[in-house]
Amino acid sequence: MSVAPLAGPLSTSARAELAGSRAECQAGLLEAVLEARSTLKLDAACLDGPEAPALLRALARKQGDGVRVQILALEGRQTQAAVEQARAAGLLVRTSPASALWTLLVADDRIALLAQGRLRLAGEAAWELGRAFNQAWLRSGGHPASLPERPPVLNSLLRSRVRLGLREQGHRSPKAVLMAALSAAEHSVDVGIEALTDGEVIACLTSAVARGVTVRVLRREAQLTGTDRLFNHQAETDAALLTAGIAVRSTQAEWLPLQGAMIDEGAVLVGLRGWRSDDFRSSAEGLIEVREGLALAQLLTQFEQAWVEAIPASLPSPARRRWARVAAIVRPALQALSQLAARDWRFPEIYVGVTPIAGRWRVLAETR
Repeated sequence: MSVAPLAGPLSTSARAELAGSRAECQAGLLEAVLEARSTLKLDAACLDGPEAPALLRALARKQGDGVRVQILALEGRQTQAAVEQARAAGLLVRTSPASALWTLLVADDRIALLAQGRLRLAGEAAWELGRAFNQAWLRSGGHPASLPERPPVLNSLLRSRVRLGLREQGHRSPKAVLMAALSAAEHSVDVGIEALTDGEVIACLTSAVARGVTVRVLRREAQLTGTDRLFNHQAETDAALLTAGIAVRSTQAEWLPLQGAMIDEGAVLVGLRGWRSDDFRSSAEGLIEVREGLALAQLLTQFEQAWVEAIPASLPSPARRRWARVAAIVRPALQALSQLAARDWRFPEIYVGVTPIAGRWRVLAETR
């Protein structure tokens, strides 16, 4: 039995299924818990929704039946209430500064549910995710559960090829998996995401349009307040996307039919809630690509309905775009200032100025 971190392959196989609704996602999480026989490995974010009370009761019962229940909470994520409730129920919870999980549950290292239960993987890929959980659990100071033998490659005709983008040794990074999948698109890319501002991803989508791929971006509008609202530079991204011929729409619906992307109606990418530079640099969330053997008809229908009901984005005014560029420059300096103030350090001097660079006027900000 292996508990030590081992190098994993770049791709695995699994039977993959997509849930069609939020109720189906919640039912899938509960079903996986009730069917577990040896281990249950969870991201604490699984317990931060309306289904949490029923899930906690089921977890407590399974622990009483001898199933080892391990819950991992990512530091800085808003799951403190869920952690306290889990500990009050007698469940073991550990915190970790890094995790390979995103609202993930692994049962018996055979079944894995990701993206709040939207995606269900059975077989080799689930085993690989269970191993990644063991690595995160080991870093948090716990003793990982023994892994069963790695499942053989499935012989089912419904087998899917899975690529895991994880911040773990032996795996590609989430951004590498995303960029490779987008670069391989031949016909269509439908994106449903909370935010998209990363320059490299935008360039990749723009390149896809140039080679004849139809790209649509459905963005869920976040309720911004305070400085986040003031320094939101999504407008500049919308301008870049619209100028490149990419259709952009926004929605305020709580439920997105897709949290990721569908590519050529034959592959899905789920994982990261946002495609921002900060998400790829600092987020511990993983990204999963699933190809082949996946029924997408229901998901495609839901995306089309959400697309029709969403509001088309309009090209922002030149003034709004200029402010977005200024905000992108000034915001890091203000974030650094806030961090220094939180540590009770001496306030730095902030210099903001306008200077010509390569024939264009640029706003610069620096701290000393």
